[in-house]
Amino acid sequence: MSSITLHYIFDPFCGWCYGASPLIEIAASQPNIKLQLHGGGMLTGYNRVKIDDQWRQFLLDTDKQIASITGQTFGDSYHQMLQQNDVILDSLPPITAIITADELANEGLTMLKAIQTAHYIDGRRVSDEKTLLQLAQQIGLDKQLFQQTFAINKDEPTNKHIQSSRTLLHQVARSGFPTLIAQHNENLMVINLDKYFSQPQLWQKYLENLSAASLS
Repeated sequence: MSSITLHYIFDPFCGWCYGASPLIEIAASQPNIKLQLHGGGMLTGYNRVKIDDQWRQFLLDTDKQIASITGQTFGDSYHQMLQQNDVILDSLPPITAIITADELANEGLTMLKAIQTAHYIDGRRVSDEKTLLQLAQQIGLDKQLFQQTFAINKDEPTNKHIQSSRTLLHQVARSGFPTLIAQHNENLMVINLDKYFSQPQLWQKYLENLSAASLS
């Protein structure tokens, strides 16, 4: 049987990725479709962000647009967190957590969803390893095993993962997140998610047709 692989290039702090999360969950539930996660590392290294007034306003304006188009909600606790002056957004630790959850239990997407909920709804600091450990336990992962594997995966392995994700982005002539790429055999096709926001039934039908085409 020939199947479709959907390569999902995302970032934990990408608001539009949060907006797309219902579509990604639907895709992950489809038979004959394999979802592969690629953390893009939007806010890593010199691009890490300490929220200031300019960033705060940018996020608030963008979040309002995301909520309007996708129907996703942003919690009061998240908005309260944005008002604090010591919040640092670093994509590296949450990407390491997602890689680790995927490696240990094929629960990378579950971890991504937990991180997005913790950040965008509960206003928790998901660049903090302690928070990520709590989320790992919340989704049923063993505390000690997660800690050990996280320690192995952090830094260089995660940076290599991010570089691989960016190489894939470059391969399909894209630069932003979220990017979803369908692969059938050696053929790659970028899927435009924008027209499916708030239209899960249309998205479901598209995926069914995509899957059927791969079998014909």
